[in-house]
Amino acid sequence: YTESAVISNGMTLYFRTNGILSDTEEIRENYFYSYDACDGRRETGLAKSGHMITKSVQPGEEKILKLVYSMENADQDADVIILEMQTYRKALEAKAGLHKEMAKDLVKSASQFVSRRESTNGRTILAGYPFFEDWGRDTMIALPGICISTGQYETAKEILRTFAVHERRGLMPNLFPEGGNEPLYNTVDAALLFINCVYLYYQAAGDKAFVREMYPVMERIIKAYREGTDYGIHMDEDGLIQSGEGLWQVTWMDVRVGDILPTPRHGKPVEINAYWYNALCIMDEL
Repeated sequence: YTESAVISNGMTLYFRTNGILSDTEEIRENYFYSYDACDGRRETGLAKSGHMITKSVQPGEEKILKLVYSMENADQDADVIILEMQTYRKALEAKAGLHKEMAKDLVKSASQFVSRRESTNGRTILAGYPFFEDWGRDTMIALPGICISTGQYETAKEILRTFAVHERRGLMPNLFPEGGNEPLYNTVDAALLFINCVYLYYQAAGDKAFVREMYPVMERIIKAYREGTDYGIHMDEDGLIQSGEGLWQVTWMDVRVGDILPTPRHGKPVEINAYWYNALCIMDEL
């Protein structure tokens, strides 16, 4: 570590403090994460410390210890950061226009699921944080509550535009992996939920220009689902959507253990066809 950063495995964590920084003998501890263990994730983690930050006080004396940690920089004073966050959270309340205290708390809590990802240089929703990244399905399910009902229309449009740009063969990304990897498209519901989100945004904001912008993407989705696209997704003779093939599970019940599908749903899942009918009704109205 240095006087302003901790460096490990190619990553840098910057810090700023008004306390006294001193060296300590390196301490290593292994932690057991019981919740991760029961869910099948890695159950242990290694923690190390090599320095100490202290501030001395006399009996009856009060002092403030400030600590700022950041992955980018730690140039701002802690008081400034806290004030900016308070101002931001009040602005969220004002924009949502809700009056009950619980509703205001939900508005502020919802904003914490919105993040900016480097690979797309746009905002996204981490609906399963901290266990999952931004899944297309989860993002589209969470977006109406997190962005539209709270009046965060610009955030909603930015997220929808990001997904629209990455539409491929009528499908929306199931996952945006970091590190330069290509998005994964193994989901049948994300694209249909995308159409629903555009419609819910239009109902709330009355923004016809944005609908016109998204409409070609929505048309491609409907065309691909009718004529057939990847993962066995196609409209059958009865007008219902059929999906899933091989070991690819494309609904929310997508668990696969080796070559075993514990919850196979190849065929015509009921919620997918509800989304399909809803999407057709939306396109007809628009």
